[in-house]
Amino acid sequence: MEFKPEAFKPFALTADLAQAAVDRLGRGWRVMGVEPLAGGSKSVFAIALADAPDLILKTYGDEDTWRLQKEAHVAGLIGDRFPTPTPRWLATDETREVLPRRYALITRLDGAAMSTRYGAPEAAGLYRQMGAALRGLSAVTLPAFGYILGGDYLKAYDSNLGYMRAAFRVKFRDFAGQGGDSALIARLQARVEAAEDAMAGCSQAVLCHNDIHPGNFLVGEDEVGDWRVRGLIDWENATAADPLFDLAKALDQVGHDDLPGRAPLAEGYGPLERPGAAEAVFAYRIYHKLEMRNWLVAKGVAPETGPAPLLADLEAMAG
Repeated sequence: MEFKPEAFKPFALTADLAQAAVDRLGRGWRVMGVEPLAGGSKSVFAIALADAPDLILKTYGDEDTWRLQKEAHVAGLIGDRFPTPTPRWLATDETREVLPRRYALITRLDGAAMSTRYGAPEAAGLYRQMGAALRGLSAVTLPAFGYILGGDYLKAYDSNLGYMRAAFRVKFRDFAGQGGDSALIARLQARVEAAEDAMAGCSQAVLCHNDIHPGNFLVGEDEVGDWRVRGLIDWENATAADPLFDLAKALDQVGHDDLPGRAPLAEGYGPLERPGAAEAVFAYRIYHKLEMRNWLVAKGVAPETGPAPLLADLEAMAG
């Protein structure tokens, strides 16, 4: 199954429509206001209530019903096993009886994106907390490896190596289809194959967020003025994989977005004690760079604003 970039179609949520959606919860809550938020491929809104904490309403288009179903499913998988706060899903509605879109109502977590703290005195400490939180996600163990789709797996694998072999085949196929250099592909494949024993060293699938970056961690001050990680949001890319798969992407994302945060993030995550861990992380970094480069090309992003720097990274990693 292919997931192609979808056109963003803005949607305006009025207070009356928000009230109609909230009424379906049966809590008697009264809507005081609606605020549009940045939501990537969805229209997302904060709903202020008179007598309860704020809610988030996320809408979904015709082609991404799977995203709604997946995020709700992932929230159920997390339950109370992950100590870092995540949004609670209160309701989903695909009937279009209340809104002209499918939607979900979820709790709104306190805090602002970590991206608002770049360069701040507290930033290094917050990145250490992010690293520790990422390691804590390994408590959410899953029965098989594979990409999570809706309420199940796109395809379940009984080993991490089986999953990664299949996933890399797709990324290399897509890279070749977009005109990727065959010699570069061969060199990258050799680097990945050299790390197969390291990837096989993971025997337990865990929930991976698969999009760890400063915009998805919320931070804020506690009651005595100390800065804390307040939550992790946006789980639509989640997969069941090696925990180091998440770490690899987080290191690259933070290194790209806020380079000074990369070292404290790694410090907070802690030592990589599994034999071959560094080799596995290197291979996963190749995967994530291929995935991002392919996605940007498919979206038609100008080469100099994304694909070209990623291609340079891949050239360097190929050796």
